[in-house]
Amino acid sequence: METTTSPLTFAASFPRDARFAPTVGELAAKLAQTTGCVDGVSLEIRAAVTAAFEAAIAADESASIALSLCADGPSFATEVTCGSQSYLRVTHPRSA
Repeated sequence: METTTSPLTFAASFPRDARFAPTVGELAAKLAQTTGCVDGVSLEIRAAVTAAFEAAIAADESASIALSLCADGPSFATEVTCGSQSYLRVTHPRSA
C-alpha cells in the first residue's frame, strides 16, 4: 500500500446505526495505514473506533456520530463524538 506523509484531514457524520460500526473502524484503519501508521497501530485504531462508535450508539443521544481523522506532522489523531460527548480522542505516531 502506498503511503503519504502529506497532511490529511477527514471528517464525516454517520447515522446511529450499528451496521456502520465495522465500516467506520475499517475506514479509520485504512487512512491510518495510508498516512504511515504501521499495521499494529492501524489495527488498534480500527478496534478503538469501532468500540467508540458502538458506545455512542448505546448512549441516549439523538445526534449523528461524527468521525474526525487528522494526519499532520508526526501524528495521526482520531476522534469519535456524538452530540457534545466525546467517545474517543487519541493520537498515534506516524512512522512514515
